[in-house]
Amino acid sequence: MKFETILFEVNDHVATVTINRPGAMNSFTRQMMSDFSTVWRHIAETSDIHCTVLRAARTPICVVDFLPDGCVRLQTLSPPC
Repeated sequence: MKFETILFEVNDHVATVTINRPGAMNSFTRQMMSDFSTVWRHIAETSDIHCTVLRAARTPICVVDFLPDGCVRLQTLSPPC
């Protein structure tokens, strides 16, 4: 399966989903929501997948909250040392 914002592969019954927007700090977008929806549905419907690993291409991951007052809260997540 090919996606615009994530990579997906299955090896030995293990699915790996990789967030693949390193140039944008792997920030979440509407397109990514659509890609995730499709890939999670596929994983749920595939009996040959026993485990799923979620990872990000490079680090960090950028999390953005759009608050009701129009403000934006930005948080960068890095893996532990």
